Amino acid sequence: MNNSSDNNGATNKTMPASTKKKFNLIAWQEGGVTDFAETCFAEYWDKLPTIQQLCISCDPYNWSHRMALGKYIIQNTGSRELWGPNFSGHWHWAYLAQLDWLKRSGRLASPVAKVTKRMLEKDDIAMDSWFAYVNLNSTVALYFGAAKAGLVPKVSVCKDCGLDLEVDPGFLGSVDIWHCFWINSHKKFLDSISTGKGSKEKAIALLYQELWSAHALVTKSLLPRARKLELFLPELERKFGIGWLNMVEVYDAMAWNLLSLDALMDIGVGYSPSRVLNEESMIWLKEHCPDEH
Repeated sequence: MNNSSDNNGATNKTMPASTKKKFNLIAWQEGGVTDFAETCFAEYWDKLPTIQQLCISCDPYNWSHRMALGKYIIQNTGSRELWGPNFSGHWHWAYLAQLDWLKRSGRLASPVAKVTKRMLEKDDIAMDSWFAYVNLNSTVALYFGAAKAGLVPKVSVCKDCGLDLEVDPGFLGSVDIWHCFWINSHKKFLDSISTGKGSKEKAIALLYQELWSAHALVTKSLLPRARKLELFLPELERKFGIGWLNMVEVYDAMAWNLLSLDALMDIGVGYSPSRVLNEESMIWLKEHCPDEH
């Protein structure tokens, strides 16, 4: 296992992975993964931009930049004693697994363009992607909220990224919601753990409950702009997207707490469709990926 320290003194420890194994989508979906090398993260986790690079220039519509912000959140919002030696118990892993799925499935590309293999290999995120905007508010806004709370460094958004976050009401509202989560719910959780008052299980259960409540508020905050982007989606994809977005209500009601990397490796990430939905892709999924269909 390799260790490297950034300029802020935080240690970016790589995950242990077997050199004989590689990403296995089927196992990742159904669960039972035992090696980090078999997860979606292994091939790029140690190649993501550093926080020093993002403090100079961060593009919210660059996939690697979004993933790197999430990585920093995982490694710097709680100790290894709390989240495990590789932070594999942190709740933000599931958010990044979704970000990975969005790229692999072509949902970060323009909905009016034909998705090609070359497009999937690029880090560019389309400005007119409905899924990209929704994800922006649960990854980038989440990081900005933590930065506003003083938990992580502020990053410098590049001037030519195409979206002025400083005037986007949905994004600004999401940042404020996440900021409240970090300074209240998350701080209360860390204080409870550090003082040893009450059980850790109850503290974690409460944290997840308040996490989903915050996420549900974020969903409402982003709707005005999201509804405009929704019009670009194919009919089947639009219906799926709205259902996918509203799943937060279910997770909130259940206080769903299986978001850690440990949980994802154990029970799997599920069978979200690996292609943008239209009549043609539905036929393909039925033939080649019946579980996703």
